Amino acid sequence: MEKTDNLGVREMLLTSAIGDSPRICQEMYLRFALFLMVDVLMLVPTAWADSYAYNDVSTGVIHLTDRPLSNDYELLLKSPAELVSGNETKLNQSKMFLSRGVRRKELEGLVAAASHQSGVQPELLHAVISVESDYDQNAMSSKGALGLMQLMPETARRYGVSNRRDPAENLMGGARYLAYLLAIFNQNVKLAVAAYNAGENAVIKYGYQIPPYKETENYVKKVSVLYEQYRKSLIQ
Repeated sequence: MEKTDNLGVREMLLTSAIGDSPRICQEMYLRFALFLMVDVLMLVPTAWADSYAYNDVSTGVIHLTDRPLSNDYELLLKSPAELVSGNETKLNQSKMFLSRGVRRKELEGLVAAASHQSGVQPELLHAVISVESDYDQNAMSSKGALGLMQLMPETARRYGVSNRRDPAENLMGGARYLAYLLAIFNQNVKLAVAAYNAGENAVIKYGYQIPPYKETENYVKKVSVLYEQYRKSLIQ
């Protein structure tokens, strides 16, 4: 049974049918409450906040709530933000992953068409799109790159892209640019990807090696990992 008091605190009441020993009941009830709470949160992860429990041995009722109503309540679970480190919680990462998967499916046809016309593997296109824009056709960088493949104005003009926000045009322009980079770097994917980020002249300047720019080095690593994952069909 669930109830809400005047303060808006959500409380779940669980009635017990176990014996009368307060110590044994307390341990068993709280373990049961923890397992129940975990099951509920796996089904409704967006509702996950701090969770507290109190076993009232006089009535045989377990009280579960998101805020302690007295000193008798014990903390069962911490919210995701307090369980994980970094800038994003696991919950947010899960949401992002699911959202990315939906957007990727919507663009499968356009990516396949761009791959067919340019000769660039669809897995590589997906990897670049993932890192460049996370499948957001309206994504814009601080430097002015725009769209799924984050085309700069000069690159768009070079490959006949009139509307960088148009997914089909943007994809085709980026795919043709990648095909060009792969050709001049002898189908070396990492060098082509590095050139996509830093420009082909930077790769040539550093002796046909990945330029020693932190941004470019990280970019190549991210794209390479996703490329291999897409090739092995680890991301659906």
